[in-house]
Amino acid sequence: MAFCLAIMKSNLIRNGERAAEAAQRYLNSANASDKIGNVRHYSENISKAAGCFEQIPDYQSALTHYIEAAQYEYRPLYKAFNFSCAARCCVNLGEHEKATKYYKPAAEYYLKSANAPDVISGSGSYRERIVKAAECLEKIGAYPEAVIYYLEAARYQTNNDIKADYFSFAARCYRNLNHPEKAAECSESSAQYRRSPQQKVIALTQAEAGYRGGGNLIAAARCAKNAAESEALPYKKITLLTRAIGYYRSLENPIGVAECSILMLPHLSEPQRVLRVLADAIRNFETGGDFARAAEAYLNLAALIPDTEKKAFHMGRAGFCYLELKAWPQAITCYEQAAAWRSNDPGEQRRKRLDLTSVGICYALNYQDKEAKAAFDRANEVALANAKNDPDGPCTIGEIRKKYLVDIRVVSRGTPPAL
Repeated sequence: MAFCLAIMKSNLIRNGERAAEAAQRYLNSANASDKIGNVRHYSENISKAAGCFEQIPDYQSALTHYIEAAQYEYRPLYKAFNFSCAARCCVNLGEHEKATKYYKPAAEYYLKSANAPDVISGSGSYRERIVKAAECLEKIGAYPEAVIYYLEAARYQTNNDIKADYFSFAARCYRNLNHPEKAAECSESSAQYRRSPQQKVIALTQAEAGYRGGGNLIAAARCAKNAAESEALPYKKITLLTRAIGYYRSLENPIGVAECSILMLPHLSEPQRVLRVLADAIRNFETGGDFARAAEAYLNLAALIPDTEKKAFHMGRAGFCYLELKAWPQAITCYEQAAAWRSNDPGEQRRKRLDLTSVGICYALNYQDKEAKAAFDRANEVALANAKNDPDGPCTIGEIRKKYLVDIRVVSRGTPPAL
């Protein structure tokens, strides 16, 4: 280790010596240019000498020569470059207030060069110059102006990764201005253009924090959910989705809660937790009136549970959801399967009679009277066999029609009432 450090130190000394020799050569060239009155070559060589002093590093000498180069330079772009380098030297010397003195003219000349007649608005040269100006403005705390130029550069930028960087810089300025929602909007825009999933997650997490700070829980939930979809690690996905669920619960948005719960399922390792989360998703889909997804989730839950009594319950609920959707064939299939799974327990036999009655109702609403009568007859057979424990059955098809078909809305609103 000591040997390696010694080699590194030796290389630094050698590099410093070479930089000092180069600086002297540039100063000699500058003096030669000065004698013949070539101001442009003089300022260029002085600037190059300053760069060599900076490499030594001799920041004081570099600062002196950068300022001299800026004074003699008449081209706005190079003038801006020398002022910004002078400011950087001040920072390295710990003179931050003095650095501000040079960043300000650097920004002005970068903007002047961007608006030069030979620079096309929106071109690569234009974007580079206004971004340099924005960086200088940000360093002196002129955040509102810096934001304007970062966003303008992003508007013209065609490279998505660089565009994302510009939005990220604008977000940083808004955070310094204590505008969390504006910062969040820029961070979310940055995420939109990120190709790297991990960078996308970082940007969306920053956006989530900004929206949360601004009280916009809808947007915070959206960002947490989108970040979870880009996150690779399961435990981090679960953490992000849990946060999103928290926002949606606060907003009393059951569909949002259910969607995040469904997204969480593939990443849960405990079977019991999978069942709990899926059941919670179903409840929220139903509460939010999304019966299509509720039905699908009920079918998945029925497939996961080994207990046939519980399978029958969930299959019956799937039938109810399809009934709400007026998807009669799917509802009939579910109710038939639920009836087939019912045990001989008196309470389960009563539920079987209700399942078969619901099958009859679906057939009747689908104008299949023959099939409806057959289903009602089957329901009555179950009721007769279980008459002691099911006093409400049996029933004639006429009574069924009277109770259910006079007002079809009774069926479309919920589970058919007991006969």
